[in-house]
Amino acid sequence: MPKKSHNKNYDSDDEDMSCGHWCEYVIVVVLSSILLVASLVLVLFWCLYYRKGYAWNDNLAQQFNLHPTLMITGFVFFSGFSMLLYRISRCCRRIYVKLLHTLFHTLAIPCVVLGFMAVLDFHNLADPPIPNFYSIHSWMGFVTMGSSLFSSWWASSVSCCFCAATALLLASEPLWSPFTPHSASPPSCWPLPPASPVSLRKPTPVWVRCTKNPLRKGSS
Repeated sequence: MPKKSHNKNYDSDDEDMSCGHWCEYVIVVVLSSILLVASLVLVLFWCLYYRKGYAWNDNLAQQFNLHPTLMITGFVFFSGFSMLLYRISRCCRRIYVKLLHTLFHTLAIPCVVLGFMAVLDFHNLADPPIPNFYSIHSWMGFVTMGSSLFSSWWASSVSCCFCAATALLLASEPLWSPFTPHSASPPSCWPLPPASPVSLRKPTPVWVRCTKNPLRKGSS
């Protein structure tokens, strides 16, 4: 009797979901999207309507408004949608989903950096100057931004994209191998060890199996 395979493809979770589970899934996705958008809309309304908008160096109070807005845009809006889109984009190829996931995480980085600079200028340019990092809020924000917590999200997204790109290179080898000299090897910056075209035709090695090959569904 053939052994039952326990490996699942990228869409197996969707295929196994019942109608009730699909309804719960849709409700959670819609509710999450509403909350992510609402968090940004509410802080924009608060800063524009109650705190007289934004400025940079012209008005310190208005410059401070950039801090909550950009922090929520980076940490909540962009990071939240990067994780949400990674789960709901089931009809796209996995490499495109990973690229979109990485793009949203990358967009969050300048928002967080500018928001951090805005509150530092607000403290340093005040008369008298306000001490920096005197509260639990400021230290928690500094640790979150400066430690591996936020950086690891971006780094892991980039590494996953490299793995997906490696799988795509191996899958498209029949297309580019006729135009490549047999003595050629991948560039040193590419996340592949030097190997001949013959070795690339072998089964996918373990170090590439961090992602499933979207172009070889059904292959063993």
